[in-house]
Amino acid sequence: MRAVAHRPHMTQLQTTRSAHTPLISANPTNRALRGVLDEWNATASNRRAVRHANNWGLPGEPVSTLDEMVVRAGFGGPKNWDEGDTYLLELVKLAATDPLAARIVLQRVLPPVLGIARRRGNHMRGGPDAAVNDLLTQAWLVITSYPAERRPRKVAANIVRDIEYFEYVAHNRLRKTSVLFVNHDHFTVGETALSLAHTHPGPDDDVRNFLLELERRGVSPIRIEILRLSCEGWRASEIATRLGLKERTARWHRAEALAAAREIIADAKMDDALPRGSAA
Repeated sequence: MRAVAHRPHMTQLQTTRSAHTPLISANPTNRALRGVLDEWNATASNRRAVRHANNWGLPGEPVSTLDEMVVRAGFGGPKNWDEGDTYLLELVKLAATDPLAARIVLQRVLPPVLGIARRRGNHMRGGPDAAVNDLLTQAWLVITSYPAERRPRKVAANIVRDIEYFEYVAHNRLRKTSVLFVNHDHFTVGETALSLAHTHPGPDDDVRNFLLELERRGVSPIRIEILRLSCEGWRASEIATRLGLKERTARWHRAEALAAAREIIADAKMDDALPRGSAA
């Protein structure tokens, strides 16, 4: 696994970059990472996505590619670039409810996350490729639940530290029924996802409705359960043992379930944010 982050020139949040030159070039053998990079390269210049991002009203001129927002958020810049950190903070605030903003933040922190995968993967079964799979899922959870108001400084560094902590440290501590870093609005439920029909009405109805939407779209019960367990802090190896699966199979089901979940959230947010009948 090898990734190279290019360092573009930055001047007062104004960035120019060819749509054909990705910020991160890689030749990964890992399927999950390859999918993430391919997805980003397709999204970064998508007119609908760019228009949606420009509607946020972030500092600087409107962008022509989402890569420009990644750079403005500090990608490739100095560690203590306050302007980039402030821009990233605004993206993180949006990421709590907007999957596109969360995806931009993920791209911003992807190089150090890959560094963690290389370092940690050398000491775990499955190597760096397995570590990438686990860290990508954890990264999404951390980004979408980051406490922006409480931790508004050194945002990128904090996010990267949180990803490593929750993936490799927190799971060794006493596990509670729920954990604070999970975005409960999208992914978790107090009851098992395999018996949603037997849950009672209450404040978690939106959560159950989301999981039922996954089922409506054809996501299998096993994948829904794996996603729920992942969001509660279970690692792929633990999920595999609990459900009687091979670890590689559990990772594959989790990746497929998370992809379906992202599509549901993205569809809902795009429909709400864009005028009806607008061109792509």
